[in-house]
Parts: sequence; structure tokens; C-alpha cells
Amino acid sequence: MYGLPERQFASWVRKAIGKKAVQDDQALYTMLEARLDNVIYRLGFAPTRQAARQYVSHGHMTVNGVRVTIPSYQVRTGDVLRVRKGSEGKLPFVNLADKVRDHLTPAWLRFDINKGEATVVGMPKLVRSELPFNISAILEFYRR
Repeated sequence: MYGLPERQFASWVRKAIGKKAVQDDQALYTMLEARLDNVIYRLGFAPTRQAARQYVSHGHMTVNGVRVTIPSYQVRTGDVLRVRKGSEGKLPFVNLADKVRDHLTPAWLRFDINKGEATVVGMPKLVRSELPFNISAILEFYRR
């Protein structure tokens, strides 16, 4: 679902299992959802996660005013995301405010249409009924 190779996904699972302060399933879900490419997709900046990954890789996005080209970059509460000034005129980002206006954005993200920037106002919370996969089964598989 997140478009990660198996080796990279296994690494994310190991990190999630290693976090002692949070339940494993919540940690994994938060880490996957807080990836920059996923956040760009969730905001509606990109039609797919693959496109969002490409936007980040090609340097079209900034986090707190700094160009970020790493799709797995972990956003934090308070981070401000926007399309880089030099990329605003490019085809995928023309009329971005119109595209995002009708998009259903998660509660932990806010998009300011006037400023053209998004803010991470919290971190995602795991709601098992909304997941299209069984996160417990995935964790159990990687624990073997």
C-alpha cells in the first residue's frame, strides 16, 4: 500500500518493534503515515503515493523552507510543507489550491489555501477499522 520494497518495509517494522514507549502497531502506523511522500499524498498534492514519491525525489517540496528530496523523511508536529517556489509554475502544481480544496485531508494535517502551505498539527492515530490491512498480522509475521 505504501509502495515500499520488502527490505525497507522490514526495516520500518524493526524500528517500530524497537520503540518501547508506544505500542508496536501504533508506532508502525505513525511512522508509515508520517513519511513525507505519504503526507504529500494525504494532502492531495499528488494523485498517487508513487507520484508523491516522485515529487519529493525531484525536489519539488520543502519542509520548513528547506528542500527535501528524501521520500522517507519523517515529518513532525509543527512542520510546514509547501511546493518549492521554483516548482509552483510546473504542471502538477498549477491550481493546487483548487485540487486540495475538495480533497478530504486527515485531521492531523492542515492546508492554508491563502498561504499555499500545509502544517502538520499532530500525528496520525491508529484506527483499526479504517485500515485496509491487518497491521497485527504484519507485525506478527515480522516478529518470527
